[in-house]
Amino acid sequence: MYVELIDPNENLVERKLIKILRGTGDGFFQLSPAYAYGAYQVRAYTEWNKNFGTAFFFQEYILVSGPEKDVPFSPIKKLTIIEGQQNERRLNVQLDPSLSDSISGKAIRFVVEANGKKDILSVKQTRSNEYLLNYIIPAKAELLTLQVETGNAIN
Repeated sequence: MYVELIDPNENLVERKLIKILRGTGDGFFQLSPAYAYGAYQVRAYTEWNKNFGTAFFFQEYILVSGPEKDVPFSPIKKLTIIEGQQNERRLNVQLDPSLSDSISGKAIRFVVEANGKKDILSVKQTRSNEYLLNYIIPAKAELLTLQVETGNAIN
């Protein structure tokens, strides 16, 4: 079985060939301090899986980070996923863009990507000088990508 580690920019960092015996394999990736902070994909497949495309590959995301001082600054104060009735999931994001940008009082845009589809949402500042996003997560989404676009930057 091939197992790959792919960085947040979708570059192949490392590939291993794992021997499978009685349905089980064993291996690991030695993480380097030089790896950038972010969500890395671990992808696994066999030669047989390649006949049917990437839908038949195992894919899982892991967060790689270093010491706290190396973690990039984020204007996101709070991010939660709430499960509601009938398996509905909502993404709630509380943001204070004044921590990273000087656009106080203006609208910002959230770009949410799930299942290959992008939603662009404009959010205005609340009376408490925060921005709140309440987004219904698509039913089959396993991974969401969230971008915050302010007047001067993308975070």
